[in-house]
Amino acid sequence: MFSSSTRKHDVDDGFDLELIKTFPLEYGHKHFKQIEDLIKDETNTIQKFFGITLDVHQKERIETFLHKLDDISIASTSLYFDIMHRHASKGNALSYMATYFEIPLEDTVAIGDESNDISMFQTAGLAVAMGNASDEVKKHSDVITLTNDENGVAFALNKYVLGN
Repeated sequence: MFSSSTRKHDVDDGFDLELIKTFPLEYGHKHFKQIEDLIKDETNTIQKFFGITLDVHQKERIETFLHKLDDISIASTSLYFDIMHRHASKGNALSYMATYFEIPLEDTVAIGDESNDISMFQTAGLAVAMGNASDEVKKHSDVITLTNDENGVAFALNKYVLGN
């Protein structure tokens, strides 16, 4: 959480703390100190919850429980999980943007490396998994590019979009 204080902090790491504190307010986001404040405020609309745990068994228990709930979508990696409305996915976002910009879905390319990219892979005309993606993600892709450390996104864009 960000402090409600407007005092400049003694930090010289390149971050503009005042900008960081005011940015969410410009876009309708609210600061809160206690989760109860967020829950009790009926004007809030929650788009996504993000959870992180280092306990693999606890994460599995949470995901098992969440998968039983209607109207939510869960995407996770080994450390974190996202909980969203069932229609909030990268696949739906890609479909919306393609429609908005009048681009046929078969002419779209999706590049990803995590499980939350799978819905986007299922929507895109070409699904490109990063070389460092899990086997589960790779099996949903059309092709596999280099890893993040090997500039896989640039390689895929050059090869599959620009045709170089």
